[in-house]
Amino acid sequence: MTWKCFPLLLLAVCMETSVLAGDFWTHCHERHFWVTIKSTFLAEKFGFNFEDRSEVHIPSAREAAKCGYTAFLNHRGDLVFRASFLACNVLSQNDTEYSLHMWFWNRWANGTATAFPFRLYCALQWPWGAREIVCEENYMEVSVQLPVLHASFKAQPDNTVLESGVRIHRQSAPGEDEGEASLEPVMSWREASDLGYLVSHAGPRLLLRAAYSSPLSYTVKEQGLDMEVMSASILLSVQGVPMAVSTVAACNKNQAVVDGPDLLWADPHAVPQLTRGRLREGPSRLGVGPLMVSAVEAQERGYRVRLSDGRLELRVPLASPGLDVTSAVVEGRYGQRAGLQLFFLRQWGDERWPLTQHRSLRLLRAPFVPRAPLLSHNTVASEGVFDVTLGSFPSDVSLDRVTVRGGGGGGGGGGGGKVLWSRTTGGHEVSRVDHGNGSHSYQLRVPLLHAAVVEEHRAAGHRTRSLTVTFDLRVSPGGEVFPYPATLESSAPDSHEGGRLRLEARCLERSLLVRLHYGARGPDHLQWELYLGGRRLDMELARMGRFHLEDHEDSLSVEIPLHGPGMVFEEVTLGRVGVRAQLSVVGLGSREEEDRIVQRCTFTPGELLACLPEGRVVAVVDSTHSAPPVQPNRTTLLDPSCVPMETDSARALFVFDVGACGTTLTTEGDLLIYENQVRNHQEFLPLVGDPVIQRDTPYRLTLQCRYPASDSRNLFSSPHV
Repeated sequence: MTWKCFPLLLLAVCMETSVLAGDFWTHCHERHFWVTIKSTFLAEKFGFNFEDRSEVHIPSAREAAKCGYTAFLNHRGDLVFRASFLACNVLSQNDTEYSLHMWFWNRWANGTATAFPFRLYCALQWPWGAREIVCEENYMEVSVQLPVLHASFKAQPDNTVLESGVRIHRQSAPGEDEGEASLEPVMSWREASDLGYLVSHAGPRLLLRAAYSSPLSYTVKEQGLDMEVMSASILLSVQGVPMAVSTVAACNKNQAVVDGPDLLWADPHAVPQLTRGRLREGPSRLGVGPLMVSAVEAQERGYRVRLSDGRLELRVPLASPGLDVTSAVVEGRYGQRAGLQLFFLRQWGDERWPLTQHRSLRLLRAPFVPRAPLLSHNTVASEGVFDVTLGSFPSDVSLDRVTVRGGGGGGGGGGGGKVLWSRTTGGHEVSRVDHGNGSHSYQLRVPLLHAAVVEEHRAAGHRTRSLTVTFDLRVSPGGEVFPYPATLESSAPDSHEGGRLRLEARCLERSLLVRLHYGARGPDHLQWELYLGGRRLDMELARMGRFHLEDHEDSLSVEIPLHGPGMVFEEVTLGRVGVRAQLSVVGLGSREEEDRIVQRCTFTPGELLACLPEGRVVAVVDSTHSAPPVQPNRTTLLDPSCVPMETDSARALFVFDVGACGTTLTTEGDLLIYENQVRNHQEFLPLVGDPVIQRDTPYRLTLQCRYPASDSRNLFSSPHV
């Protein structure tokens, strides 16, 4: 941890600068003030200054640790600051409310600087324990409650003259009382402060704090883990009676490791320097960053805490939310480092202390682990597209471009890589897939008939196609580029050989493309019928569904709109629409099913109106096209109780039955016409003695579905404004 503090004059003046929402976060966390400052807000130099009732303090790194301040950059480069409720310059009211006044400042290379005041206020969430130990990133702290000091006080011999002081303990032998171990000479609290120890008994608690590796701390090994121990007898006079209290803190110095699919951190279950006699375990608490994790959330995320061989082991799956995973390129290999801003509270009672609370706040970092990116092959030859997914990656990896090595297969030959997609020019072949845990993947889809695809026959009746691509990945913030080459292959029966009918389908941007292959012998050689969702695809269905049919030399293609008949809606949200289509082809002579496929497609809806066979209507409407725009969350159907299932900044999603939400029914020939409207919820301002004033602009969008009266399986929809 590097504490960057530089003298800054005229701190009382805060220069104006733009601060965006989300640049600063503040939290009250257990016994700490917590501030996070976004990495993009930080200048070349930055730091904190603190003020009490009379002056401003600019602490050095050593003083910051002694005072109870912690600052570091997390895995995303954000600046994290924490201060103990018992830190220097913290004001207390009734020992239940705490406040800290400080300044954060930025200084740029050109010498300009800005300063921002923070007034932090936190209330005590849980009562103080008899003894509380804190293991921070840069310091150790132990405090004890004054009312229970008598339980561990020892009156000194009459011939010993005591003033307020402190006596540091050297390492004690196993089973030996810390107070009876080898001792340093008694020193004053000021002398202890010169060595980096803060001793205080202001308020109801007696406090000892020091940075790690302080001059008189020592290291012990418990259950194979290194523990740093700080131990001292604090000497003071209570009501004129000289007394001493033994204080000790022990903190785990070990980092986390990657163990299979988990990040593993271990802590000794019992440390002899901290316990006396049989332990009475209390409940533990777990947190990630400034947020606590409930038992239910921990189970959902896969967090596990268990006792194994005298050690408490915390396991966090590498793919779980809350884990910070950063990427790196080391010696030409891509890999990742995992980390976690851990908060772990243990509680116990023993023969000496009725309640000890031991808090660990650690930025756990695991070593670099090489990880070859995972390339998942999703190609289905019948879809006519190479379909692969690369990833997943954390947020610091982005795709710069995808190049292909030219080949035959349609005259696309060539040597060096040709750009298929790039971050600047884009292209429909690559899409980013975001995952719920904050990671993402990249999906590449390239037609099997692309010019760069190499086509060859390896066995009778089978055609093999291959495509060599290179993904250029960029790792932030350093900007290292990591190339990942891959060869994609697809093998399928040759549709030109034999006389068997064969179906294939693939998803387009707003429709489904189906192709029936009947071979080079032509459509008259094989008599067949095509079925969509159990319904024979004839010209009447094609007309009403607005299908597009096209004959080819050896096949027939049918393009079916997203909302066409036979498309089954499996998922409908503003982010995606998932549909399924079942197709089959039957030979007329044999009446046997020659081929069958089930194709699922996912679309990103813009605006959509779909009238489903079961009498359900799905509508995605953009209400911002009106002038002035209408907020989607203020729209309803004719029945005002029928509100959107989901809204975003521009669109609203409605799903309703044709017999509900105020839908009207009329007839036109042999058609049943169901009609509803999307309206905005208007507000009216009443005026005394006058008519009301309408605040909102009226908005109306008519939704109309037409069903044949004789057969509800055939339908088409027509939106009207």
